Amino acid sequence: MSAFTECAEATLERLGSDKAVGLSGVQVVDSRKLYGVNVFSKVKGPSLFCRVFSGVKEPMIVLLFVAAFVTLGVNLARYFSGGMADFLECGGIFVAILLSVIITVVMEGRSVKAFEALNKLSEEVFVKVIREGCVQLVLHRDVVVGDIVCVETGDRVPADGRLLESFLLCSDESVLTGESVAVSKDANVVFDNVEVSLAERVNMFVLWMFYYGWSG
Repeated sequence: MSAFTECAEATLERLGSDKAVGLSGVQVVDSRKLYGVNVFSKVKGPSLFCRVFSGVKEPMIVLLFVAAFVTLGVNLARYFSGGMADFLECGGIFVAILLSVIITVVMEGRSVKAFEALNKLSEEVFVKVIREGCVQLVLHRDVVVGDIVCVETGDRVPADGRLLESFLLCSDESVLTGESVAVSKDANVVFDNVEVSLAERVNMFVLWMFYYGWSG
């Protein structure tokens, strides 16, 4: 996405859209065919075996395995030499490893389910767009590349986008940057450096940012 390196007019021209009229019905269909629907791609998650293997590879778990086998070896040597062996200690370490791996796998599974639930929730959100010269309400998933999106105070941004007009515009980017202070936006800024970080692109909105302030 290089829209932050071009002026708003250039972005509109490149996408074949009009600031006042928006896209036509035919353009909407063509854009959806070309770029797809506005939803996260569903990728098959890792298998249970892969998640367990990933948990076992954690540095702390590896150290626990080393400690467990060293302790087991020492106690076996004591046992066969007639000394005092304490296998309970070895068992405790292996139980700790098992619990740690189980917790890791369960937490990863919950994160995947939470992401899927959020994605389903977002599909039911309605968004204001300008199409064929009229403001229309469409589902979040039906926003296409080239749409002119209208946002109001408290709205969530439904997709990454180039600002066309702004006045005293701020957005909450805490999800992106962790900063609680609203960030000022300016539609007139154009960057020459393509390496500008996502958080510094003040002429752009990013998916699911909160919007505050005024915008044209």
